[in-house]
Amino acid sequence: MNTPAEALLHWYDENRRDLPWRHTTDPYRIWLSEIMLQQTRVESVKGYYARFLEACPTVDALAAAPIEQVLKLWEGLGYYSRVPHDLRGNPKIARHWRLYSRRGRQHCLSSNRPGGGR
Repeated sequence: MNTPAEALLHWYDENRRDLPWRHTTDPYRIWLSEIMLQQTRVESVKGYYARFLEACPTVDALAAAPIEQVLKLWEGLGYYSRVPHDLRGNPKIARHWRLYSRRGRQHCLSSNRPGGGR
C-alpha cells in the first residue's frame, strides 16, 4: 500500500501544470514567482512573470531598475507595497545572492530587509 506521501507524489506527477518557474533552479526566478503568486491567480501571473523577467532578468537588474519601471511592470498584480519593499531591499539581496554558494541559503534568507518574512 502507498504511503500518503507516495500517493501525493503520484497525483502530482499525473496532474501538475506546466509552469515556467518549474523549469528553473535560479533562486531569483523562483523568488520572483513566489512574490507574484502571493496575491494573484497562477494563470494571471504567467504573462507578468515573462514580461518582468524580460525587463529584469537578474536580481542585479531589478536592483538597478527605476522604481517607476518596476511599478509599471507590476501594474495589475496587486499588493503594490511589495514592490518598493522588495526593490529597496534588492541591493542587499543582490549582495547576499553573490554569497549564496559560499555561505549557504540560510544566510541569504535571514538578512533583515524591509518586506521580507514579516
